[in-house]
Amino acid sequence: MYRHLERLWCRIFQHKYLDVDDPKRILTIANSHGGLTAWRFLWDARKLIINHLTWRINNGKLANFWANSWNGHDQLDKLDAISPYLKDLRRKVGTKVADYMIKENTWDDKLKWFNLSEYGLPMDIWNILKEELDCRRIILSNREDEIIWCGAKSGEYSTRMGYQIQVQLEENGIWSDRLYWDPGMLPKDGALLWVALHKRCLTGDRLNTIGIAGPSRCVLCKNDSETTNNLFLNCEYDSSLELVT
Repeated sequence: MYRHLERLWCRIFQHKYLDVDDPKRILTIANSHGGLTAWRFLWDARKLIINHLTWRINNGKLANFWANSWNGHDQLDKLDAISPYLKDLRRKVGTKVADYMIKENTWDDKLKWFNLSEYGLPMDIWNILKEELDCRRIILSNREDEIIWCGAKSGEYSTRMGYQIQVQLEENGIWSDRLYWDPGMLPKDGALLWVALHKRCLTGDRLNTIGIAGPSRCVLCKNDSETTNNLFLNCEYDSSLELVT
C-alpha cells in the first residue's frame, strides 16, 4: 500500500481506514478497529511485516532518527541508556535523521553528527551512541528517504523472503495460527501455508520416508532434490514464475 497507492484496492483501504494525504499511515497507525475481513487480515500481516522494514537514508528528511529502523539497524530509542534523555533531545534537536547530521561540502559527502553531549547527553552515553552511528554508512543524495525490505540487496520484497521469515517464526514458536485460517485468506492458500511451514508437503523426500518411491529430483527445475525448501526457496522454475508475476 505504501508503494502502490495507485492500485484500486489500495485506494479503497486508504480512503476507508487511513489518511489519503499520508501514504506512510499504513506503517505508523497504532490501532485498527474492526473493518472488512480483508482489512483485518492485512492488519494482522502488517504486524509481522513491519518488523522487517527499514528506511534507506538519502536526504534524511523523512526517517525518524530515534523511532525508526534505518539503514538496516535497530531503532535507536531501544538503547536503554538513551531513554531518560529522549524527550529533551527531540525538543532541542529534532526527530528526523537530517536534524542530527552535519554535512560537509567535500567530494565524498563526508558525514558528521552533531555532538549531542552539547545538548545534555552525558559524554559516556554519547560515545556509545556515536559508535552505533558510525556503523551506519550513509550515502547522501537529494532523493527522499525510502522504505525498503531488510535483508534484500535490492530492497524489494519477494515471496521467497516472505517464506523464509515465516519458517523462522514457526521454528521459534511465535507464528500466529490466525493467519492460516483467517477468513480473509482463501482456504486453499491457508491450507498450503500450514502444510508448507509444518514440512508436510508431499514432496519426494517426504514420500520416501513413508515408504513411497517419489522423484529423486525436483520435477520442475531438475536440479535439486524435491523438498519443501527447494520448492519455495531454491527452485529456478519457481523463481522465474515469481519474476513474471
